[in-house]
Amino acid sequence: MRGDRRAGRRTARARAPERLSPGRPELIEKYGFDTKFAMHMVRLGVQGVELLETGRITLPVPEPWLGWLRDLRQGKKTREEALEAAESLERRLAELVRAYLRAWKMP
Repeated sequence: MRGDRRAGRRTARARAPERLSPGRPELIEKYGFDTKFAMHMVRLGVQGVELLETGRITLPVPEPWLGWLRDLRQGKKTREEALEAAESLERRLAELVRAYLRAWKMP
């Protein structure tokens, strides 16, 4: 499954630069990518890291991420910034999962 996500992200990067998802043509037209899709992609990474680090999810998303996500949704962040944030969060999630597996002595 993890490989599927990575393959999808590589595919997204390889697509025409204006596309991050096929979803909302009005956002793609205005900002060059689907800012709502991108915001949710990063938000899920933020919440996943919080869940594995603290055992809970804070709603609404706390600052500084809340402001960052709003800026992304409003087109004040670039597609590349969104993908870099998602990749960084995915690396952190992988580290946390490995730590949990070691702690629970799972293969």
